[in-house]
Amino acid sequence: MKSITNLLFLALTLVIGVLIGMSIGGQSSDNKEMVDMDDMDMSDHSHNVKEFEGSLIPEIDITVHDDLKVGWNVEIKTKNFKFAPENASTEDIVGEGHSHIYINGKKISRVYGSWYYLGELPKGENVVTVGLSTNDHGELVLDGEPIADSEIVIVK
Repeated sequence: MKSITNLLFLALTLVIGVLIGMSIGGQSSDNKEMVDMDDMDMSDHSHNVKEFEGSLIPEIDITVHDDLKVGWNVEIKTKNFKFAPENASTEDIVGEGHSHIYINGKKISRVYGSWYYLGELPKGENVVTVGLSTNDHGELVLDGEPIADSEIVIVK
């Protein structure tokens, strides 16, 4: 099982590397680009996948901002989804949970609210992804695709 997880992680890393190497969308004046989530596989293989079932489909939109002092801040906007830190690690309730944040395909933390301070990022292109998760830590997907959003941040 561990070798399968390692292979999946390597495959994910390769996909992200290819995406970073490609010209994805147009570069904006503030060194950020949008990433097409249909081309990304951000599944965290240590968690189960939870296909969304319900009428109000959760949505997520992230914006990465320069921190006024140092580093970067991620603003996380959701629709039909409530952050519920008080219910983390409990039974799933449709429409609530937390998110996982990834930098260049590596999960760095759980997030229980609408803002997260990233700190400094390495020079070059960095893919910042935030995906929604259920209370019981399932990666929330719709039609097999993660309910997530990404931005590419270019650090000079």
